[in-house]
Amino acid sequence: MSRRDLGPGMLVSPKAVPLTKRFIARLMVVNHTGEGKGEIRVGYKPFVDCHMAHVPCNFSALLKTIDKKTKKVEVEKPEAIGKGALAIVEMTPLKQL
Repeated sequence: MSRRDLGPGMLVSPKAVPLTKRFIARLMVVNHTGEGKGEIRVGYKPFVDCHMAHVPCNFSALLKTIDKKTKKVEVEKPEAIGKGALAIVEMTPLKQL
């Protein structure tokens, strides 16, 4: 599989290393209406869908936000991310993924 074969929502992991401890995700916040004025912070627990799996995960770290036009880092280790944000985060599955 080449990098060109990857699409939104796909996860890549070596077969010998299941995603059970943590993974880094690049994501865009399309809509979030939860607590904290729509901001997502460390500890937020969304469900992640990967193929047939529907697994709760924990945002364990917000690593950086990315400018959508330039694709350059805007903020390292932001306190929160909100609607429309493009971010790189560390997630920890709460069940085996």
